[in-house]
Amino acid sequence: MLVCTDALNNNNKFWEGTLQANGDVHCRWGRVGATGQTKVFASAGKSFLTSKANEKRRGGYTEVAVLGSPKSQVVATTTEAVKRQISSAGNPVIEALLERLVKENRHEIFVMSGGQINVSADGVVTTAVGVIDGESVRSARQVLATIALSHATKDFNSTVFIDYLQQYLTLVPQKVSAKRGWHTTFLAADDAIIKQSAFLDQLEGSIELALANAKSSGPEPAKVFDVELELIEDGAEWTSIERFFKQSINLRHASSGLKPVRAFRVTIGSMARAFENDGMKVGNVQRLWHGTRAYNVLSILKQGLIVPKSGGSYNITGRMFGDGLYFSDQSTKSLAYSRGDWSRSQGIDNRCFMFLADVAMGRAMTPSGPNARAQYPAKGYDSTFAKGGESGVLNNEMIVYRTSQANLTTLVEFSG
Repeated sequence: MLVCTDALNNNNKFWEGTLQANGDVHCRWGRVGATGQTKVFASAGKSFLTSKANEKRRGGYTEVAVLGSPKSQVVATTTEAVKRQISSAGNPVIEALLERLVKENRHEIFVMSGGQINVSADGVVTTAVGVIDGESVRSARQVLATIALSHATKDFNSTVFIDYLQQYLTLVPQKVSAKRGWHTTFLAADDAIIKQSAFLDQLEGSIELALANAKSSGPEPAKVFDVELELIEDGAEWTSIERFFKQSINLRHASSGLKPVRAFRVTIGSMARAFENDGMKVGNVQRLWHGTRAYNVLSILKQGLIVPKSGGSYNITGRMFGDGLYFSDQSTKSLAYSRGDWSRSQGIDNRCFMFLADVAMGRAMTPSGPNARAQYPAKGYDSTFAKGGESGVLNNEMIVYRTSQANLTTLVEFSG
């Protein structure tokens, strides 16, 4: 599969040639995200296919590493595949949770890629350029990190930015606007880099799960998830969670109308071990809320929380005090992220989730306000406590900068 991405000339197209057993060559081409046109060259043979492919390469097309052709099928993030990874112990509530998380993950991959990457209800992954492999995603992460540095300046017409954007879309093709100048809008949003990073997490998780199941020779696939989920049925424990949520509700938040409906104990092996062996030694451990969209939950259960890189541009939603893990002791502040109040372009979700976490704050610095030139954490401090009404924010925000300083313990489901 060959792809040509040329922002200045408004190109974002693909070309594919396939040699059939009878010597026919089937060609398909078009704009990424579209079905494209097809043509059969009868009995043209291998030499014709090679010549045509070389012609495209000379014209600026490059190879995209894929797992298969657009007609191939790869079983990815299906509910059954996830159930083989995360034990539900036959509990129908946990099974329903996993089904919901898989559905959210599939839908977001489709939306973020503009329909370019689709995971169907039965787990078949299809894209206009085939199924992207894990190496492509890892390379895309490196390119995205470089793009983030240019993103901070908002100079979307710079040669450096355009070159790396074209590299990125060659590695992980996505549908872009058909209008000339699309390179100035594709990553223009303040949180675009973080969203692309989350998209790569979701895509990589689906690929890893697909490969684990495909390569498994026994009854159990290779382990991708290191997590345990348990429905909280103890009345006293559930009452404690409800009380903890209610005690910090801010009625001015739209999310204050949501109610917790159930909760699950969570043990993410890598997070728990890192917290016990390193993070908790910082001290000053607090129980805090962490909000995230429903489509991110499956990725978090797979790898824990990660620190997404914003490229140093801190004046964006959720990153005013540097690249770190953000929490709050005010429940509806975090729940607003889960509901989508800070990113309404992706829709409001009143059936959302929020995590409870043990967070080792250690020595916390309280800033007088956000400072784009500041270095976080401040020298001599382990974390930042942005105090509502004092630090340039309306609500309390607690930020740690090492993933080992946090351990997710509970997943709470909300409805309203």
